[in-house]
Amino acid sequence: MRFQPFIVALVSLMAATWYANRAALIGPLPYHWATFVGVMAGVIALLSFTRLHEVDGLSGRLFLINIAAGWAVTSYGLLARKRLGAVVFLALLIVSKAGQWWFSPRLLSIAELLGLEITICVWYANFVYFRKRWPYMVEQIFKG
Repeated sequence: MRFQPFIVALVSLMAATWYANRAALIGPLPYHWATFVGVMAGVIALLSFTRLHEVDGLSGRLFLINIAAGWAVTSYGLLARKRLGAVVFLALLIVSKAGQWWFSPRLLSIAELLGLEITICVWYANFVYFRKRWPYMVEQIFKG
């Protein structure tokens, strides 16, 4: 049977939603969104590594490896409630969008500018979410 990305995405979304709804509080605040993002970042990292053979050129492969590694670090960091996960996640939102333009340099269309505005809004909403939880997140990267 051929790989079915839609089925993987649907199962991943259902599993991530189920797991995120059971997330414990971080301080007095809920941590559902970050848990959901952590699970989905792990799925993105795994799928990115499995699709590596489909990318042409060394620069494209290196870019995909860096992005996949970033999503893996995001997944670990958010699920372990570490500050590094939030920082890498916010950086990846921008880098992922910038990478699309880096590999196809041309003038941006109206639709792409709208996509950029949506990306900025999503980034800001996540920034506010993590800023409120920042004092309760673990500072150490690899310990407790």
